[in-house]
Amino acid sequence: MTQPPQRRFPLLRAAAWLLLAGGVFLPGAAAHGADLDFSTWRGLPVFDRGRRKPLESFANVMVREISGQSNPVLGPGAASHRPGGGLTAQAARVADEVIFPDGRARRFTAPELLLSWLIEPEVWEYVPFLAARHEELRTDLLDLPLRGRDGSRLKHVSPAQLIEAEGFRRRLRELSEAQSRARQEGRDFSMVGVDRHVNQLYQAYALYRLLTYDPAAEVDVDTNRRFGDQLVEAHNLWIEAAPRSGHHEPEPPSEMVEAHQAVRRAFEQLAQVVHAETF
Repeated sequence: MTQPPQRRFPLLRAAAWLLLAGGVFLPGAAAHGADLDFSTWRGLPVFDRGRRKPLESFANVMVREISGQSNPVLGPGAASHRPGGGLTAQAARVADEVIFPDGRARRFTAPELLLSWLIEPEVWEYVPFLAARHEELRTDLLDLPLRGRDGSRLKHVSPAQLIEAEGFRRRLRELSEAQSRARQEGRDFSMVGVDRHVNQLYQAYALYRLLTYDPAAEVDVDTNRRFGDQLVEAHNLWIEAAPRSGHHEPEPPSEMVEAHQAVRRAFEQLAQVVHAETF
């Protein structure tokens, strides 16, 4: 399994709130996207991957990597949650009322979707927007239906559904262990079949979390704890991947060693913040 995206977006949320300052931003702004003027937001300069670009271009890339399309059609997700799902199912119904007040699916533009993710991530926790169309992935690992009540092909999964999917988490652990063994034995590791789609969904989920995560926000403690558990696992995998010299291997370049140590320190600093906010 490949490592999650290593990107940082520390100023996007602040920029979003600054643009909305002085006005009233109602929950479910995504539902009223057609009534909002996104021109200033779309034109903001963003520095990403060594280049400066308009936020609209950045949003197109982010939304395509997370949702499968730059301007995806998304719809209510409560019906796809397990019946009797307790608080999760109830939260999904509330999210549907906020984002889809008329109960119908609609197309989102990348800039408005990115803005809504940043401003109201707690609502999107229960709305399917992570690309997950593969049949075996949905039925065997996510335990989700292939079609909606109207017979349409379902293409997405919500973060809450992904967290609840034991089969997906189990396959993800198996892939991590297989990749670690291959690395230790000096073998190449490649994914085929459903495993490729597992990894793609994991990458989309990790990118969304990286894009919207705010350790100082008042969020659900269990969500923070799950994030902390995943952080520990990623930190351990990073340690295993440390550049080393051996009997048949040359001394790794000092730049590589320093870069690896810098990322490890970043992991540990983030873990301290997550721990402080969780416990």
